[in-house]
Amino acid sequence: MAGRRVVERAGISRLNLKRLMTRFRRLLIPLLCVLPVLVVLVELGNWQVRRLHWKTDILARVDAAEAGPPRVLRDPPEELSRVVATGRFLHDREALVGLEVRNAVLGAFLVTPLERADGPPVLVNRGWVPLERRAPVGHPEGVVSVTGWVRPADGHSLFAASDDPAGRRFYTFDPAVIGPALGLPRVAPYALVALAAPSAAPSSSGTGPAPGGQANGNAPSLPGGLPGVAAGLAPATPSGAAPVGSLPQPARAMPRPGNPHLGYAITWYGTALALAGVFAAFAWRRLKDPA
Repeated sequence: MAGRRVVERAGISRLNLKRLMTRFRRLLIPLLCVLPVLVVLVELGNWQVRRLHWKTDILARVDAAEAGPPRVLRDPPEELSRVVATGRFLHDREALVGLEVRNAVLGAFLVTPLERADGPPVLVNRGWVPLERRAPVGHPEGVVSVTGWVRPADGHSLFAASDDPAGRRFYTFDPAVIGPALGLPRVAPYALVALAAPSAAPSSSGTGPAPGGQANGNAPSLPGGLPGVAAGLAPATPSGAAPVGSLPQPARAMPRPGNPHLGYAITWYGTALALAGVFAAFAWRRLKDPA
């Protein structure tokens, strides 16, 4: 009698185990579909956390650079540091880089090599200039001191427009490409983005301090055949171009990139958690289903 009960119990256990395995097999395909999605969502959250730390570090370096006085440029400089470089601008080797619309006026950034006594020439982004209107552009002559922040080279993008080295028009900042196109086989592998002096005010006569340098001078044509300063030009209208004597328009402050990555990380992690919860509820119902 006791042996019969043992056999019956063993049979019931085998039946229950078979039913349980059948239910688990019904979850196999949904599980194989959900797991890769969960891995992707969690990794996207991890990626945003890494970007959060990266942006936080950039903002901390910007704060530190703005809090103290600029340092004399020494090679190799620290990225995003605020420095002062001394040399002579090579205005006959200027180039236009990028595109930017300001007040409905299309323009680009005027990049001029700065010849230094203690290192290779450094490309200086002197500021924004309009493309399609006659605008006076200051060209400081002689030895100048430029205060700005150190910008690294851009990475190449498949979506960037093609450069025009012959016309000195570039859409990706890469000193290794721009330098030789300007007849400078050896240039610094970074750029100096000129910062406007805090007390600098645009001059309506064209004879005041020229942005991008602490000296004044004449203003030949812009690269690519774009017109530069012509004596006697009237001040620009308020349609978006700057007044006479205020071009190029240098940066007013160091860049401060947005840092929304904490919110993005929470979104990805929250989505992963919600998906895991939905799958857990689905699996529980499947396991409880006697069918």
